[in-house]
Amino acid sequence: MNEKISAFLANRNKNRIVFITGAGISAESGIQTFRDHNGLWNKYRVEDVCSMDTFHKNYKDVHKFYNKRRIELGKVNPNAAHKFLASIQKEFGDDRVSIITTNIDDLHERAGSTNVLHVHGLLTEVIEPFTWEEYAIKKIGYTEWKPMDGIVSKPNVMFFGEQWVYTNGRRCEPYKDMEKIIFNLNENDIVFIIGCSHTVVNFSEYFSPEHSKFEHPSKVFSVDVNIKSTPFHHDFSTFITKGATDSIEDMMDIIKEKYNK
Repeated sequence: MNEKISAFLANRNKNRIVFITGAGISAESGIQTFRDHNGLWNKYRVEDVCSMDTFHKNYKDVHKFYNKRRIELGKVNPNAAHKFLASIQKEFGDDRVSIITTNIDDLHERAGSTNVLHVHGLLTEVIEPFTWEEYAIKKIGYTEWKPMDGIVSKPNVMFFGEQWVYTNGRRCEPYKDMEKIIFNLNENDIVFIIGCSHTVVNFSEYFSPEHSKFEHPSKVFSVDVNIKSTPFHHDFSTFITKGATDSIEDMMDIIKEKYNK
């Protein structure tokens, strides 16, 4: 766990905000989603390019797929929603505002956010060598990666069948760090879930007052922000049926009302 997360966890006596972001927020910057009707998983088999079961078999295709995603990422920019979250983090401090994202892009960081937990890894990094005993993080930005002969490398992205990503030079389980943040929240805090499909991670299982498996997080004031109505909208304290950028004013109103700012 990094120092910024630790500082956030230590601030339980202050009003805090957690933004949990998914594909919807980055789609407004032009990044293609994975799961929409025209998403990437309708063009590629997840079993071929994002599975540890087939990683070595499809090694070249895996790198070809993520090289393309990386080059596309370099052509887009953070949108107003990314910048809004960064401004809130700057205003309150990154020891009171934490961003958890299921996205593998770096748009939060490029917008100015300084406390971001990537639970599925980061597209702009690769691991080489990639073995259980040896690993090194290489930051490669938005360029193609050409693996060296005889040395296995892997995008620093969590594949299906895997529970690890690599950060701060070490192998870690980001879902555990995510849950440490969630279980640390209390009734004085706010959590916004922005642009999440609740497919890979169903956040209503944490925050729903009626259906949560966990008593403590269900007391947190939670807001589900999604451009379209979802079956999970009513599992949260309230919801906003707008895109991320169109929801900025609504989110600001909620923060002002709760924190008298």
